[in-house]
Amino acid sequence: MSSGEVITYLQARQTRDALQRLQTNDTTTGGTHHQIHGEEDRPCSQFGVPIPLAVTCGVDIPSNESSNDDRLPKRFLSSITTLLAHFFALCTHNEALRAATSDSDVDQVTENLKSEWVKVGRWLLALATLDVSLLTIGAKPMFKIDEVAQDLIALSAVATGLGMLCCAWFLVRFLHLQRWDFMDRARDTNGSYTYFALSSELPLVGLLVSMMSLMAFSGRIVYNTLPTFALLMGSACFGIIMALRFIVRGGRVLYSFISTTHSALSRWFINCLGTMQVRRDAGVGNGSGLQV
Repeated sequence: MSSGEVITYLQARQTRDALQRLQTNDTTTGGTHHQIHGEEDRPCSQFGVPIPLAVTCGVDIPSNESSNDDRLPKRFLSSITTLLAHFFALCTHNEALRAATSDSDVDQVTENLKSEWVKVGRWLLALATLDVSLLTIGAKPMFKIDEVAQDLIALSAVATGLGMLCCAWFLVRFLHLQRWDFMDRARDTNGSYTYFALSSELPLVGLLVSMMSLMAFSGRIVYNTLPTFALLMGSACFGIIMALRFIVRGGRVLYSFISTTHSALSRWFINCLGTMQVRRDAGVGNGSGLQV
């Protein structure tokens, strides 16, 4: 089959498909019927690859191009949703609360939450003492404390106070409850434990923010005193060695994501080029066609 015959065959086939869709629409709306006479479909197996069909008869025909175009954003959104769900399940007790059906499971979950609140409360109390001592530094301290260091101390104090408030709230409400009373009070209005699992980690979040602020405060003081030593020891030694595992893993994940995205974009671009080429060839060779 020559290229001219392929073009005319594509024109005839797509014209017939368009008329079939019009006939279907007219049948559902009570309109007239179109009789279609044409040749049977003949596979173009001699070319080795499927030929994308182009619309050349002037009738809008739904195609799979929109689905191909939307495939990449949908896959990206699905990956983000899966990642967020995995992160939420990893950082909270939501899955354990949902899976707790027996008395032993409920006892384990409730005891873990209560012990976590007690430990976090003790750490927050120690950090509050440290924050108060830093806030009461005199006008002539031993080291230079600039505005950035003062802001970090204020942030640590605020995070510690909010964390202690949330921790006290959960301890008062849940510490002395029995197993199933604990579960009933933790359950939301829609029957899930999502909001409780998220809010129960607020004391831990306050603790982490306070500790990071104090760490940044110490780094700021050391940087103002010995900047070269702070950069060398902080970033070159401890930073790279401690984060080496995560750097390697992040590089692998980034490489896999870039490779998948590049492959999807390449397939989409090649498909678009093939469709445009067939449309252009069909527009040039529309002088002859098959009987339809």
